[in-house]
Amino acid sequence: MDCAVCPITVRKALAKVPGVTSAKVDFTSKSPEVVFDPKKASVDALTNATAGAVMTAVVLTTIITCPACWHRKDETMPVDACAWYYECEHCKTVLRPNYGDCGVFCSYGANKCPPMQQAGSCCAG
Repeated sequence: MDCAVCPITVRKALAKVPGVTSAKVDFTSKSPEVVFDPKKASVDALTNATAGAVMTAVVLTTIITCPACWHRKDETMPVDACAWYYECEHCKTVLRPNYGDCGVFCSYGANKCPPMQQAGSCCAG
C-alpha cells in the first residue's frame, strides 16, 4: 500500500467477503485487521479479495475546467470522498457532477477521482 487510498480500498474489498464482520486497515503498518467467521470465509478468500485492491500509482491532482467560462485550475482531489460541488473561482458557477459521475472531478477534471482511477468504482458506492 503506497498511498492514502489503498487502505480504504482494501478495507472495502475485505468487507465484501461473506463472513467478514469487521475489517480495518492501517496505512502505517500496511496491514489489515479482519474479524471473520471461519465457517463462511477463509484466509484464501480474504487474500483473493484484496489481490487487485492495492494500486501502484494514482494521480491526486487534476485540472478542472469550468464548462461555463472554460477557466482551468489545478486542484488536489480528496482521496476518500467525492466532491459533489465546486465553485469556479472565475465566474462563480457552481459545478455539479454530470449524470452517472460520482463527483465534479470525474465530470470536469482531466483525471478521474482516485477511487475511479484505481477500481473503476466510486468511493460513495
